[in-house]
Amino acid sequence: MGLAESLRGGPPVQPNNTCRIALVRAVVSDEDREALDEAFERVRGFSPEKRAGAQVPYTAVWIQRVLRENGHSVGKESVRRHLAKECACGSF
Repeated sequence: MGLAESLRGGPPVQPNNTCRIALVRAVVSDEDREALDEAFERVRGFSPEKRAGAQVPYTAVWIQRVLRENGHSVGKESVRRHLAKECACGSF
């Protein structure tokens, strides 16, 4: 492949295989990382049986909202995948 062809073709598309939560964990302080881990465990502690008919404040949406309010662009699905340990990092 020549130079012109390579430049016109553009760079190859690289899939994003990095968990957004792992990216946040990599840039926050130790204290914030520990609090984030605790929040995920708190949400995981509320099984569907415990949630049935109850107002549970600890949810994926809550974590996502707190992260966004603190400047971290993370979507609800990224939080949910991390909670379910179905994300690229395999969760912690």
